[in-house]
Parts: sequence; C-alpha cells; structure tokens
Amino acid sequence: MKDRISALELEGKYVVLLDEEIEEMHGCSEELFSLSRVNSSICWQQSRMQWLSEGDVNSKFFHNIMSSRSRRNVIPFFLVDWCVGIRG
Repeated sequence: MKDRISALELEGKYVVLLDEEIEEMHGCSEELFSLSRVNSSICWQQSRMQWLSEGDVNSKFFHNIMSSRSRRNVIPFFLVDWCVGIRG
C-alpha cells in the first residue's frame, strides 16, 4: 500500500493524475491510516496485558517504599500524663 501511494505521488510530480488515480491514492491513504490505528491499538493492548501479567519494573521498589513509610508512620504507644490525676 505504501509502495502504491509512493508510486502515485511520484507519477503526480511529472504528470497530472487522473481522477481515478487521485481517488485510489486517497483510498489507500485512508486504509493505511486505519490499519495504523488498528496496529497501534493492538500494540497498546499487548503491552497492557504484559504489564498486568508481569508487573511493572518498579513494582517491587515502590512496594518497599510504601511499606517502609507505613512502618515509620506507626505510633507504637501513647504517652499519657498520668500525673494529672495525682496532683488534683
């Protein structure tokens, strides 16, 4: 399809293209664009499936970061002013 479009463009540089040839070039361009979108969609879906099955490269790293933050944010005990009741 790309070769046919290139041939028509090259021919159009030297002679005036017929209406049928112009329509063929536009049709080929539209079909090529459509196939490109389908291919892009398929590649995106495949990469998404691979990511879901294998996980992200940084998944373990980010899990470790979040785990360490949650360990740091834990309050192990509360200090209560126990002398308040004794003084009063």
